[in-house]
Amino acid sequence: MDSESGKDEIVYEWMPCIRIYKSGRVDRFFGSEFVPADAASSVDAVIDPVSGVSARLYRPPSPSPLEPEGPAPGPRGALRLPILVYYHGGGFCIGSAFNPIFHAYFNALVARARVLVVSVEYRLAPEHPVPGTYADACGAPQWVASARPSPQPQPNPP
Repeated sequence: MDSESGKDEIVYEWMPCIRIYKSGRVDRFFGSEFVPADAASSVDAVIDPVSGVSARLYRPPSPSPLEPEGPAPGPRGALRLPILVYYHGGGFCIGSAFNPIFHAYFNALVARARVLVVSVEYRLAPEHPVPGTYADACGAPQWVASARPSPQPQPNPP
């Protein structure tokens, strides 16, 4: 066996999901479908530019005048909605936040439940081993908290 053919040697296989080769190449057979964001209801955002961790943000459609009253506006008149941070399944080695099944589900969920959804696209093992995947996951709620508007300074009383 020459060195080139040895690189194609399978070192781990979990069918029907993943195959890992001696060369480090990884084939994923499940959960890697991708659907682009829909400008009307979702947008992709980078959570960490260094690692490349990103998320898809889903927002409900604007309420029509015929809909019952939704969440109360915040102190500055902005609509305040609950936020759901979602991590797709797959044992940190398969799957994607940009999967068509999740995309369709979250579009329906935000419209019905009037929530914002942050679906996290964390890095996958084995290319990015644990605990790096955990760090990606932990960074998402911190990013959400840092993205909220800061309170407006109150004027000093005379």
